[in-house]
Amino acid sequence: MAQPMRHISGVVDDGTTRFAADDERGADATRWLLDADRATAHTTYFGNTPHTDAGVWDWMEEKLPDWPAERIDDAGLTLSETVSHALQTSEGKVQVELRSTGERGNRELQAVVRDTGTTPPPEGVLEDAVHGRLDYQLHDPDSDGWTRQVSMSVRESRPLAPWLDEILDRSRYPRVSVDGETGIAVRSRDYTKLARELSPYHPSSSPEVARNDNDREIRHKGRVNDARLWAGNSNLEPAIFTLQSGVETTDLPVYPVRNKNFDEGWNQLGIAEPSEHTTVLGDFAKAAADGLQQGRPTPLPEE
Repeated sequence: MAQPMRHISGVVDDGTTRFAADDERGADATRWLLDADRATAHTTYFGNTPHTDAGVWDWMEEKLPDWPAERIDDAGLTLSETVSHALQTSEGKVQVELRSTGERGNRELQAVVRDTGTTPPPEGVLEDAVHGRLDYQLHDPDSDGWTRQVSMSVRESRPLAPWLDEILDRSRYPRVSVDGETGIAVRSRDYTKLARELSPYHPSSSPEVARNDNDREIRHKGRVNDARLWAGNSNLEPAIFTLQSGVETTDLPVYPVRNKNFDEGWNQLGIAEPSEHTTVLGDFAKAAADGLQQGRPTPLPEE
C-alpha cells in the first residue's frame, strides 16, 4: 500500500548559506528540492578558477545520512561544481533536485541542477572522472522558467565490471554492499566452485595454481568469519581477489561463510532469493550473528 506523501517546506541555515527546501517521500522514492540563495553564496578562487559555494555538498550529506561516505563525497563534489557553474553563468534562481529510489544497499540517486542559462556547459563540467559524462538539456522556458538542466545518476554501491557480473550471475552469488563497494557472499558448499570460476582471470598465475590459491584463501576467510559470527561479531573479513579480463583489472571482495550461517542471515532478513538483491553486508552479518545467538542453548546455572 502506497504511503501518503510527506511535504516539508522551510528554511535551512547552515551559518553560510540559506536554502528554501522541499522534501517529498513516497512508497518507492524520496525527493528533495533545494533553491540555492544567490545572495548568500560566496566565491572562492582556486588559482584562476572561481568556485561559487552554495552549500550543496553539506545539504546532500544531510539528506542522505546513511549513504556510504565515499559515494556522497564523490557525488557532492560533482554536484557542487555543477551548481557553481550554474550560478556563474545564469541569472535568477538555481534549483537542485535529488531523487532516491530502490532498496538500501542498491539505491540509485538522480541529481538534477536547473537554471535559466542558455549555453551548453563546458566539457570541464560535463566530463566527470567518477560518474562519466553528465547529461544536459537546453530548451525553451518551461512553466517554471527553467531553460537548462544538468543531471547525473549515482549508485549507492559502485557496480562490478559487466564481464565480472556475467561470471557471477551464472552461479547466482548474492551481492553485498560494503562502504559503497560491491562484493559477494558465498556459502561453504560453493567455495571450490567459486575458486574454479575465478581462476582463469588471475592476472599472473596459471588457472590451476590460481584455483588452489583461491580455494585456500576462501576457506581461511570462511573459518575467520564463522568464528566471528559464532562469537556474536558481525565484522566479516573479505578474501579480495584481483581479476583481469583483457586490459581491465578489478578487485572482487568475497565474504565466505558456512552454509548454516549463510542461511541464517538471509532467513533472519526475510530474503528468500538473496541472489536477486544487493544487501548491506553489515545487515546480513548482524542478522546471522543474532540468529546464531538466539539458537544457542541456554547454559545451566552454576550450582
